[in-house]
Amino acid sequence: MQFSTLRHAHARGLAVALAESGVIADMRAPDLLRFGVNALYNSHREMLTAASRRLRDLTERDAYDPVPPTTGPVT
Repeated sequence: MQFSTLRHAHARGLAVALAESGVIADMRAPDLLRFGVNALYNSHREMLTAASRRLRDLTERDAYDPVPPTTGPVT
């Protein structure tokens, strides 16, 4: 498995918002948002959709909590 990692000040809030829209990302404190890519399960198109379109939509609309709860399903 290969990871693509993005840095954002509100990585935890974005990970929670992505999970609510069906995209599971891994968050590492303090500001890393990681996407696991496995050629057996994810196509390049799926990764592009998850990472660019959904993430772009969330950030453009500010559709995430910049300070979400510190507990929950996101690591």
